[in-house]
Amino acid sequence: HAFSWTQDKGMIDLGVLPGGARSAATSVNNKGEIAGWSSTAAGRDHAFRWSKATGMVDLGVVSQAVSSDALGINNDGAIVGQSTFRDGEVRAFRWTEAKGMEDIGTLPGDIGSLAYAIGDDGTVLGSSTSSDFYSELAVPVFWPPGFGPVRVECAAICNGAATAINHKGWIVGSLGDAAFRMFGSPPRLELLQTLSGSAFGFASSVNDFGVVVGTDGYPASARAFLWSESTGARDLGALPGATSSGATGINNNGQVVGSSR
Repeated sequence: HAFSWTQDKGMIDLGVLPGGARSAATSVNNKGEIAGWSSTAAGRDHAFRWSKATGMVDLGVVSQAVSSDALGINNDGAIVGQSTFRDGEVRAFRWTEAKGMEDIGTLPGDIGSLAYAIGDDGTVLGSSTSSDFYSELAVPVFWPPGFGPVRVECAAICNGAATAINHKGWIVGSLGDAAFRMFGSPPRLELLQTLSGSAFGFASSVNDFGVVVGTDGYPASARAFLWSESTGARDLGALPGATSSGATGINNNGQVVGSSR
């Protein structure tokens, strides 16, 4: 199930959409609004938006898609993620109160895309691929407000993804099996030592204080981690009865969200 973690209340279960059995929270903004996905009574995953006032709200799917997963939310409540179609194609979407869910496309000639995060200026971060084997050939891209995707040029092979950006322009994500952050001027890339004691893991989110959260380890025993310059990596634990967890979002209040199973 999706969870929310805070310093004072610990880990709280956010539940599921009506008729669903499983869920995961993937991102949280500074208002405490949460984005993620939940299974439905029909057995398909749907993106959701959660707030204290509304609880978990189903965002539906784009036209012709069969499922959706929300991966990022900004402080205006705009949400991005992925839509999956009957033929298995996966494409990035953006959802807003004004326009609902929209397919935001791929690089020319590509067949798939993912959107991981959206900044408060509306810039979307993600990746685009020309192959069915998504993780092997995906390249990092961004969608400037009002425009289609633009490739981020890399000096070497880019089989990774940028997954989050804060107001200082610091970027986090993964390169192969390593969590990274990119910060400073000129930009400097740094691999993060996570719970395993090596540069292994996936960084999912970074707040404006530079605190990073993500997942470390293999799926069956993975752990949600919180990393800061002062403390290094910290294990956030798991829900009662669960054996693994992963952190997917953090806001400036230090509130962390993710999933545990």
